[in-house]
Amino acid sequence: MRNALSLVPKAAQQMVGATIRTVFAQPDAQGAHEQWRRVSEGFRSRFPRLSELMEEAEEDVLSYAAFPAEHGRRSGPTIRWSR
Repeated sequence: MRNALSLVPKAAQQMVGATIRTVFAQPDAQGAHEQWRRVSEGFRSRFPRLSELMEEAEEDVLSYAAFPAEHGRRSGPTIRWSR
């Protein structure tokens, strides 16, 4: 995210960050990839370098979506504090 935000003016960083985070709210991998491309395309006219970075980084950034949903769940704390 830092790399992406470094390519836009400070005044636009909050908007850009919020827009990119919408990708991670998608329920599945296909939705995340579609949203990533929409966001990248939306930035193309104002921030062409950001759009290029997003195109190059898509597979790396969204690699988490290939894992089954069960891998992201925790049943509880992993450390039990003893007294």
